[in-house]
Amino acid sequence: MIEQINPVIREWGNYYCKAHVRKLFDQLNRWIVRRLWSHRYKYWRCRGWKTLPESKLYGELGFVNLVSLIPSISHRH
Repeated sequence: MIEQINPVIREWGNYYCKAHVRKLFDQLNRWIVRRLWSHRYKYWRCRGWKTLPESKLYGELGFVNLVSLIPSISHRH
């Protein structure tokens, strides 16, 4: 599922990244992560939804972090 939504999130984020959207991007990230956890829990009830930490989501699975698309933030690292 992440492979399907990453391009949409990346395009949307790149389009709006030049505006003052850090707070909005952070809120959207949290909402999307909650929806992914909810979807995972719906289909894998026996494992629970907290078994997918955000570090694994952004690291191993390669989920796009909207805040990292903001140029002023991404060039600091």
